[in-house]
Amino acid sequence: MREFHAEQRALADACWQLLCVREELPEPGTWLRRPVFGTDVFVQRSGDELRAYENACAHRGFPIRTGDSGAGPIRCSFHGWTYNKDGVPTGIPRNAELFQISRDAQKTIGLRQVRLAELGRFVFATTSDKAPPLEAFLGRHAQVYRVLDARLAPLYAIRVLQSRASWRLHAEIALDDYHLASIHPHSFGAEVAVDAYRYHYERDGLHSCLLRRRDPDWSFAPFWAELAGGGFERTGYKMFNSFPGTTAGVTPNAAVVTSYLATGPRTTTAVVWSFLWPDARDGLGTDVLGLNAQLFREDREACEAWQTTVDALAHPPVLGVLEQRVRWFRETYAAVVGA
Repeated sequence: MREFHAEQRALADACWQLLCVREELPEPGTWLRRPVFGTDVFVQRSGDELRAYENACAHRGFPIRTGDSGAGPIRCSFHGWTYNKDGVPTGIPRNAELFQISRDAQKTIGLRQVRLAELGRFVFATTSDKAPPLEAFLGRHAQVYRVLDARLAPLYAIRVLQSRASWRLHAEIALDDYHLASIHPHSFGAEVAVDAYRYHYERDGLHSCLLRRRDPDWSFAPFWAELAGGGFERTGYKMFNSFPGTTAGVTPNAAVVTSYLATGPRTTTAVVWSFLWPDARDGLGTDVLGLNAQLFREDREACEAWQTTVDALAHPPVLGVLEQRVRWFRETYAAVVGA
């Protein structure tokens, strides 16, 4: 566990994670709870503003939120301490009798706030003050999320899934186009291996992206040019992988965004948000959900099997052309966290 916490601290110092989308917090007072770089966090809507805090009462460290989501004031169920939107304990039962904590002193022992930043509906978080501003961290991927927010229909569905495998394995399998014919022979239409030239990769600082292309001359250049003006060229399949564990897979009809959140050295929570383009055909949402449920199940089974032996490899992994993004991920991980 010590290595896990050190890893997560290093990631938080350099990175952001996609935590939620605004549609999950539709009304003032609604909240949800998720891990952020290994830390238990809850985010709460106050008016139209979102605030996030470590999920530990300032009194004795009891979890403020014990469920996954809900609505109501920030109140610890252990002793009844109540907090305002700034995380200050403004309601301390029997304060005058038992504690005599002044109003000024209350401000010094509040909940620890967690940094949030928003790109439209997409809400990112980090637990470190050292991380750069979100847009500097994401680079041109920030415009991807900004334009997706503007052009996609409202959130179609969300699924929160659990895995008994490391977040790193899930991040790597999402970057791997070599496994499709073996792990997804039917669900991904990969009964026959696709020619390698159809997979075009680009590296963007810590991040990377994939374009499934028609011919060897098709590139990302027209897409980036249109994106800069607020458009989103929808031809083909594109995937945007934002380090460490956020992916956005976009087709001409839908977009599926996934965040792999570490809950332990060998456990992961995957949050999957599904969106449709406004002109999508009727019934497509059901098809998208069914396909992605199967894809995640197949990937999860592979990652959980892989977890049992991954530490036994006695030499660096042998990575081919269709694992280029895995190679970049490993180089980035080594630069951010260490070998």
